[in-house]
Amino acid sequence: MGDLVSFGDALVRGKLVSPVQVAMLTTSHGGPSSGYAYGFHVETFEGQREVGHSGGFDGINAHLSVFPDSGLSIAGMANMDPPAAERICERARELFARPR
Repeated sequence: MGDLVSFGDALVRGKLVSPVQVAMLTTSHGGPSSGYAYGFHVETFEGQREVGHSGGFDGINAHLSVFPDSGLSIAGMANMDPPAAERICERARELFARPR
């Protein structure tokens, strides 16, 4: 799980690709309400931009949520059918991503 968080952190800090490429990868394409970027879903949580990706199949799944503006990355993995990891991340988002 640490690798997913490290990936999210490195992505938004421009350590993997340039800041211009980060913006392209994490910007919704097909209109502001489409919710899809290049390989990431894009949404808003409590007024903050959130980008992420989920994947899995029977018995295993993972989810990554990144908040580029605050630098928060949340990862979840589960040895259960999807969307278990996404639900874990949604709960963590409620705890850690809410503005205080």
